Amino acid sequence: MLWEEVPVYWSIAFDNPGTLADAKNQLTELIRRDRNRASVIIWSTGNENPDSDARYAFMSTLVDTARALDPTRLISAACLVNHVRFRIEDRLADVIDVIGINEYFGWYFPDCGELIAIGRNSNPDRPVVITETGADGVKEGGPKSGFFSEDYMTEVYRRQIDILGRLDYIRGMSPWILYDFRAEKRMNRHQRGWNRKGLIAQDKTTRKKAFAVLAAHYHRLAGEGGA
Repeated sequence: MLWEEVPVYWSIAFDNPGTLADAKNQLTELIRRDRNRASVIIWSTGNENPDSDARYAFMSTLVDTARALDPTRLISAACLVNHVRFRIEDRLADVIDVIGINEYFGWYFPDCGELIAIGRNSNPDRPVVITETGADGVKEGGPKSGFFSEDYMTEVYRRQIDILGRLDYIRGMSPWILYDFRAEKRMNRHQRGWNRKGLIAQDKTTRKKAFAVLAAHYHRLAGEGGA
């Protein structure tokens, strides 16, 4: 099942008509190319961009464009969480069908209690999919415990599965990411130029411990008829 997205990402020039025209063209070409592929289930109009009036108008236009080109599929985007009020809070959520959330509780935000609070305080009127979550785990030569260890990465996923499983409105979770990949800014002694959040190591063959945890979770959901 494919969730297809255009690269409307971070702080682009949302008030620039040329930028909007470029984004609309990319989205139009994407949908026209793939709208007859049965594997595509969601069109996504963007990822991790900050809320502003210009951004809301820009993204709403993309949502309208996607619906006009393909009224049969769901529309989504990665939305924002208010880390002061501890709740899902984004005006864009009112115009899309599925709310995407990127969250790294247990990693960039070490306190998973905040994820519990966000889950408790949010009450969206539409389904939420966790579009990114995870932690770095070094397969070869990494620490045996703590940050960057496989055991810590695995525990993050166990906690995520436990917490998110209590929320009826969470309808899916996608780990970030399948394979370790090159990232030139990740130059600490554990990452050494790689993003190590992959469930599979950089050789694209060796599975990390967390892979089995996610696989068991998905098999369990499939057996229960869940999303």
